[in-house]
This record gives sequence, structure tokens and C-alpha cells, in this order.
Amino acid sequence: MKRKKGKKNHLRLLLILVIVSAYSHTFSSDFTLNDKDSNTESSSLELESLELFKEESKLEIVSNGSQIELPVTFDNDTIDYTLDDFGGNYSSVVLDPLDPSNMVGMTTKSISAEIWSGTVIGTPLGFASPIPFSASESKMSVRIYSPSAGLPIRLKVEDASDNTIFVEAGTFTTTANAWETLVFDFNTPIPGTGPLDLNNTYDLASISFNYGVTGAAAGADTIFFWDDVRFLSQMELPLTFEDPNMEYSFSDFGGNYSNLGVDPMDP
Repeated sequence: MKRKKGKKNHLRLLLILVIVSAYSHTFSSDFTLNDKDSNTESSSLELESLELFKEESKLEIVSNGSQIELPVTFDNDTIDYTLDDFGGNYSSVVLDPLDPSNMVGMTTKSISAEIWSGTVIGTPLGFASPIPFSASESKMSVRIYSPSAGLPIRLKVEDASDNTIFVEAGTFTTTANAWETLVFDFNTPIPGTGPLDLNNTYDLASISFNYGVTGAAAGADTIFFWDDVRFLSQMELPLTFEDPNMEYSFSDFGGNYSNLGVDPMDP
């Protein structure tokens, strides 16, 4: 901001008070300050309106959209998909490497990353609504594109207003350079992080890739793509096998082996 020059032996000060909030404000005021270099009457100092301030500095407060909510798909233009990294991660929303019509999260675990580096799914405010855990519904899923199989992935849920309340669940990637859906069961948490307490509020989630391995140990920046963060509901009728928010699990007996597959007549 430029300082304006006044008359000789006088100092004109422009003070601009900016109240940072979600709203714009316009204000004005007058007060005086004695000029140390002269015996004349005090100089007038002026708090000019925010409109003049905008002309000089172009400060603007912009909302990026509504608060993030499950499921997180990165495809809704009205939602703020801000990602908050920690421990040496760097994340952004990019095009799906296999489907340019789809938007996904991309996280780089840098070579300087800590073993516990991660990415908050959204801002520190968390989700607009708490994750609806219950005694029978304790699972979440994330679709992940990993450079290697066998890498440990952790998903952490916590109270956005109290980070001492949290639970972590983990699993491992099973394929390389392809999309897969990983399921995290918070009824079987990582030892030392649980248990899931249904009396608590869990409204914030973060994800950690290749947990327990520093970026230096990995030897290079490692890139992960991820999408479709969902809370999984139990199966209910009718069964269509097409609801991405439902967990379609099977319990075989007598020598059967079941899984989901593509319709042979309608791919």
C-alpha cells in the first residue's frame, strides 16, 4: 500500500482497518493527531471507507462453496473441496488419470514427509454433518489409485472441535496403477487409537498414504489419487448392487465363492 504525501510540516496518515469476516463492511471515522513538527492545529487523520481501500489493495473475501459433506466425490461445483495437508503432504483436486471427465483428489507424499503425514478431507471445520456411525454401521470406503500394492493406508475420524477424540482404521492397497475401493472398519480400529465410541461426535476425517514410512525412506515423492469417500450403509432390500453407499458383502459356505461383477449382457 502506498503512503500519501501531505503538505510541508504536516503528516497525513491513512489508516485502514480491515475486519476479516465472511461479510464485507463499510466504515468511516475521523480523529486527530498532533503534529510534532509544528505548532499549528492538529492534522486530520481519516479512516476512509472500504470502497477506497478496495481501489488501493483489491482485498476480497471469496467463499469457495458450501461446507464439505459425505460422500466426497470432487464433482459438485457448489462444494468447497479444500484439502488441508500436514506432515509433508501436498494435495489438490485434479482430473482422474484414467477418466478426464472425472475429478479426483491427488496427494503427493513428498520426499521430506513424516511417517504420519496426511490430508484432512476438507477444512479443519470438518463435515457439515457428523458421520452417522451406529452399532451395525461402522465402515467407510475410499477409492484409491496407488503406485504400488501392499502400501498401508489409514483413515482417521475425529471430533472437529476436540482432536483428542479420534479413531483410526487401516488397510493395504492390493493393486498398482489402477483404481480399487478400500474399506475401513472403525469397529476394528488400529490398536491404541480406539475404540469407536457412539457417544462421541466424529465429523472430520483425514487420510494417510504409506503410513509409517517417511518420504526419505520411500526415496522420492509418491503420488496417490483418491475419490469417492463414503460412509457405508448395511445392505437392504431391494438389492441392486448399484448403490455406491451400500456395502455389498457375501458370506459363502459349502464351497461357494462370491463377489460383485459386471453384467455379462450389459456391461
